[in-house]
Amino acid sequence: GGMPSPSRFPIKSLIDNVVENIKLEKSCSAIPVSIDGIDELDDSLEVFCDRSHIREAFQVLLNEVVTTTLGKAHCQITAESKKAEVIIKISVKGIHLPEGVEDSIFEPFALPIANVGTGLSFSVARYLVELNDGRIGAGFPGIDHILFTITLLGKPTP
Repeated sequence: GGMPSPSRFPIKSLIDNVVENIKLEKSCSAIPVSIDGIDELDDSLEVFCDRSHIREAFQVLLNEVVTTTLGKAHCQITAESKKAEVIIKISVKGIHLPEGVEDSIFEPFALPIANVGTGLSFSVARYLVELNDGRIGAGFPGIDHILFTITLLGKPTP
């Protein structure tokens, strides 16, 4: 929480750390965690934002995906640098989406609460990303498929 105190840090190590934590947490409840692409991320890709905020944003978003699908979803993460920004894409396949959720995926309780998710995670992720002058969006390329796009500053804005 609090106002962002931005710094530069590599996004790969942050995402790697978040995923390791989720795997550790879920190993107790025997929920599989299928998140790929981290090894392929560019080590040198740096973002400029509040590390704890962005860590929390990835934590809640990925954790929600794993929890609501009981580990049945498969995530693929990619990241690239474009101009002064870093664009991170999280492709989630195998997540059942209620009818009409496309417009409200970042609203609280967009996904059915029966799925054991908190219902707040995507809205928390959006809040934290936007607090750091980033953008987050969701596309729906196919059935049971969400493509999250998170755009973060790659360096301080002049």
